[in-house]
Amino acid sequence: MSKHYKTINLVSWLILAIFVVVNLVFIVNSTVNIPYWDEWEMIFYLPNLSLDMLFTPHNEHLIITTKLYVYIMYLINDLNFKYMAIVNYFFFIGMLFALYLIIKDYTKTIPFTPLLFVMFFSHRFVTAFTQPFLISLMLMTTFGLLAIYFGFIRERNNRNTIIMLLLMWLSAISTSYSFPTGVMIAFILKELIYISKPENKHKTYEILRLVITFLIFIAVVLLPFYIFKNDNPETIFSSTPEFLSHFINSLFLISTLIKSSNLYSSIIYIIFVAIPIVVFIVNGDVFKNKYLQAFYAILICVIINIAGVSLIRGSSEAIIATRHYIFTLIATPIIIILFIKLHTRYKNKLTLIATSLFLTIFSVSLILTIISSRGYQYRYSTQNISQQDGSDCVKAYYAGSENSLCKTIYPKPLDKHLKKAYELQLSFVK
Repeated sequence: MSKHYKTINLVSWLILAIFVVVNLVFIVNSTVNIPYWDEWEMIFYLPNLSLDMLFTPHNEHLIITTKLYVYIMYLINDLNFKYMAIVNYFFFIGMLFALYLIIKDYTKTIPFTPLLFVMFFSHRFVTAFTQPFLISLMLMTTFGLLAIYFGFIRERNNRNTIIMLLLMWLSAISTSYSFPTGVMIAFILKELIYISKPENKHKTYEILRLVITFLIFIAVVLLPFYIFKNDNPETIFSSTPEFLSHFINSLFLISTLIKSSNLYSSIIYIIFVAIPIVVFIVNGDVFKNKYLQAFYAILICVIINIAGVSLIRGSSEAIIATRHYIFTLIATPIIIILFIKLHTRYKNKLTLIATSLFLTIFSVSLILTIISSRGYQYRYSTQNISQQDGSDCVKAYYAGSENSLCKTIYPKPLDKHLKKAYELQLSFVK
């Protein structure tokens, strides 16, 4: 271990803390108390939240935890969206803490581990911080990561398996079943590795245990989505070429923090990024190390989610910002750690070159992301102007204006929404 380990680690934590505080200050100073897009639909679930309303799908999603969250905030502060944005920020930090739980013991020898989280606090995440409705994706990811923690990192026993299943259920009802499905696929693979070991003398029991776990997963995670499914979701399915292009470019995005319109260069780079992933499989490391198994579980979940978004939602800029930058970049620190571990495990010129090249590419892209002209002040001020214009439009409506089309916060007239908000006396009406 480096003699400067403690110094590097302390400085890394301080740098991360600065980014955390800077964003919090911007959120407090710039967020406006006004609903934005999907958040307008939430007011129709109030003032009473029935089971029927709770389990009614939102497009193709069951957002039960989001509805409960909105209801609690309604009871506490009449649905103040500025406060909700601040609370969301701490939920976001909680999501990253769940990721840290998985990697912390495996990265004890890497003093700059906290710096791997700096990218999550770049100005590109402003959307996640300031739109309360996106808490659905944060909760899906947080519960999914905690499920991986209990299913892969903690001691292997029935109690932790039950906790994992419960967390998978919470992940599913927070948004969709895609993330927990990834967890289940990885868990099955991990259990098959364990069962196949020659020294395992309880294979029949272990197989039965796995089958029961899978059946419970179907019953508590998949079945609710079938029972409460929306037969007419407002979704657009991408064509095969569009799906492949968006999927590959999205994989490029999560490992570079930059977007690319060049499909061929993206494919070449993804092949390069896959080096440690493939090596640890070919050489059998992943079959022996629980941390690697957990890392691969995260990668499987990310790939499934990107594939789902690419197929159902298309490739618009807004979709990339809200469906990818929020939860799929959790794969990025995993890839960085895999490259570092690749070199520390095999220590040769090839692994040194590959690791150095990847870390250089990532570091440069991160620095450019942080210092780019479209930085914090610009992104937060743009968000503030958009929300403030919408707030002024809403206030004008309540003052007697007949115009309920406030395009910066909703694409359609808000007559029904504004009347409902007035009846409820929500905080932005007063």
